[in-house]
Amino acid sequence: MKIIIDNETLLALVPNTISTVEGERDLYSKIRNWLMDAEQWVMDTLTGEDVLDTIAEPTTTAVWNTTANLIVSKALMNAVPSLDLVLTPNGFGIVSNSNVAPASKERVERLMESLQRRCDAMVARLLAHLTRFENWKSTNQYKWLAETLLCDPEHNVLAVYGRKYQGSQWDNFLALRGYAKLIEDALSEKWFGYEQMQIFRNEAALQFTSENKSVIYVAHMVAQAVIYELRNRRRDRWQLDRIIDYMRKHEADFEAWTSSPQYELFNNPPVFTNEKKSQGYFF
Repeated sequence: MKIIIDNETLLALVPNTISTVEGERDLYSKIRNWLMDAEQWVMDTLTGEDVLDTIAEPTTTAVWNTTANLIVSKALMNAVPSLDLVLTPNGFGIVSNSNVAPASKERVERLMESLQRRCDAMVARLLAHLTRFENWKSTNQYKWLAETLLCDPEHNVLAVYGRKYQGSQWDNFLALRGYAKLIEDALSEKWFGYEQMQIFRNEAALQFTSENKSVIYVAHMVAQAVIYELRNRRRDRWQLDRIIDYMRKHEADFEAWTSSPQYELFNNPPVFTNEKKSQGYFF
């Protein structure tokens, strides 16, 4: 592992732990496998290996702290249900201590919910940090994120569902991205062109940090149109008309669009001619 390397590092991030007694395994040893799985998930899903190596040293940066908190929270969330269970020759038993009362089911569930919320918050914070890593932009993780305009789990899920969504925020985010991709492809085909849409997606993946203010403005508007359609199950054509009108007034900033077939549809729309050979011919 690269981030949580020992018990001391782990305990600094876990509140309300009791020191181990002589002969007892420390917490790091008990949940090491879950820590490894959590770090692997962060690397495979968000950072990529090279960026994680960069984050690992030094351990005093804000991005290290965010990554470490995410790994620990995710590991504990998976490990908590079995931390007080031991496997004996006769089956599973519960670790008991006369000085500490076992936690109730409700308290454990609240802890799990708290860890899940912390994971969600750390994912959103880590994605914001990653936009400042130049080598992250060439990773498969960045390319995956830039496949749709929905690149912010926290804000995107809340924008569509409010706080009424069920399950983890990340699972809801993944589901929304699947629907958003279909909507964006339809908008690409009829309104913006695929190259211009990818430029908007890259802006969203980098959290709108480009110096081109016109592109940022339109990328925001397109993302809002996608979220509107996800939430209301209908297309906001008034918003799309506003976007096209703005782009036509700032054509120099949207070269990918002006060179696309979709641009021609708005500037040279097909004109119906009443010819005898046409099926719709009328007198």
